Amino acid sequence: PVYIMGKKYIVPETITIQKAIEYAGYKFIRACGCRGGICGACGTVYRIYGDYRLNFGLACQTVVQENMYIAQIPFY
Repeated sequence: PVYIMGKKYIVPETITIQKAIEYAGYKFIRACGCRGGICGACGTVYRIYGDYRLNFGLACQTVVQENMYIAQIPFY
């Protein structure tokens, strides 16, 4: 399971955060960028259950992990 914006979803293990968000039913209407890691528009904050640290990555490149809590950084 992963938690997207506080809600639990069961997603495939080998997909990126961006694809997991889409798999959960969300639609990107802006700020999804190039989907290739060049533009940086899909910046994401996440943490793993039991770990106090916040992690940052691009949603189009970071692979989901079990018990990952995900929040998108607002696009500026």
